[in-house]
Amino acid sequence: MNIGSQGRKEQLLMTDQDNALVFEDVEEQHYDDVKKYFLELAEKVTKTLHKVGYEFCPAEMMANNPMWCKSVTDWNKQYNSWINKPGEKGILMCSIFFDYDFIVGDASLVDLISENIFANVHNNQLFYAYLGTDALKNPPPLGFLGNFWWKRMENTKILLI
Repeated sequence: MNIGSQGRKEQLLMTDQDNALVFEDVEEQHYDDVKKYFLELAEKVTKTLHKVGYEFCPAEMMANNPMWCKSVTDWNKQYNSWINKPGEKGILMCSIFFDYDFIVGDASLVDLISENIFANVHNNQLFYAYLGTDALKNPPPLGFLGNFWWKRMENTKILLI
């Protein structure tokens, strides 16, 4: 999965790598071997991306980091923790990891994570309170000249960014 700005498809120019890896659930006795395989694969992919111009993420938000290479069940547990026990760090992680996009593989694995997220945020007032508070901390989007851009159309104001 691409995460963060890559997950939002915001790149106009080359950017650093922000990615994560999801693999299907396996029996517990095989988990470590499967994770090791995918971490080695992710290491090769991230190094190749670096060679073609994608800088490594300074915060190590990449699939070759064991924290961001997990089974569907472990990803669901991770998201559930961020959503159901929100705090400043959890909301920061949500702001990065909620913006994701499927890249390659089995899309149904990412769909399972999406379904889990929607189920957990539904009517979750505490989570929304933390998310709203965090949103208010961020500066408003500004235009090229450092101010809001307004265009008047038939007595309607439209914010152009």
